[in-house]
Amino acid sequence: MRKRASGVIAAVLDACPNIQWRLVVTLCRLAGLRCPSEVGALTWGDVNWEKGRLVVRSPKTEHHGGEHAVRVVPIVPELRTKLDDAFHRPDAGTFVVPIAAQWGAGANLRTSVGEGDPPGRLPALATAVPKPTGQFRV
Repeated sequence: MRKRASGVIAAVLDACPNIQWRLVVTLCRLAGLRCPSEVGALTWGDVNWEKGRLVVRSPKTEHHGGEHAVRVVPIVPELRTKLDDAFHRPDAGTFVVPIAAQWGAGANLRTSVGEGDPPGRLPALATAVPKPTGQFRV
């Protein structure tokens, strides 16, 4: 199952129109960030390159206070590569994924995806995932 899952993720990453979209997928899949709230709030100041960690602020759980508002997530090698690529881009700003920062924590991506992205490219994300061929077993 793991091999199939990595193949699906690779297909989705290949269908992404730019580095920002690849980061959205990678941060969610490999670091477990919630999208759009945690992905959009992530800044370069939250990336600890030396320790290989991300500081993730969670609007969803912050009302519980204390350790629930913030967590530390390890940066795995595949994620580090994508973060490094984005960090060294000439247009890198404060936010790791500027398009996600613009969406806002309560955005509905099903209705807002596509604004400012290459036309016709985002439907490829939906078709990148192969359809199941058999029954699911519990």
